[in-house]
Amino acid sequence: MIDIKRSKQEIVLNAAITALLLGIFAALGITFALNFPAPLRKNPVVYNQIILPEQQSYCPGEELVFELQITITEPAIIGVNEAVIYADSGDFVPGTLYTDQAKPFVEPIPLDLQTSYIIPDLEPGEYKRITAMSSSTSDANPVFVVVPFSVRDDCD
Repeated sequence: MIDIKRSKQEIVLNAAITALLLGIFAALGITFALNFPAPLRKNPVVYNQIILPEQQSYCPGEELVFELQITITEPAIIGVNEAVIYADSGDFVPGTLYTDQAKPFVEPIPLDLQTSYIIPDLEPGEYKRITAMSSSTSDANPVFVVVPFSVRDDCD
């Protein structure tokens, strides 16, 4: 038979140690949640599908059109940044960065968007149109949409 008798001092000491450990774990949990929120948050913009144009080569002044299906999963203010990069180096093409005004969404909503882009005066070559959608109400990473295209060398 096991003797379960403990002194009052032993019981109080064990309770104090348990309370101290619980306090330390609670403080660590709160510190982690306050200092490392980004990995725990998701972007309220969910990319569903992109339908690329059949035409892949363009002349400056022609219109590149593609369809994009996204879902806004919660109330958010969504901003859009767009740019063209060189396909081979990934460097930005000067003068092609565009920032759209942020738009508020007050409830979750699926969006089917038809997006058009007029090809600027670019040299013949391979390019990518980059669209980044992010929320000013969340510090999660933006959602990126990449549309490759080329500028033909037979343009007038």
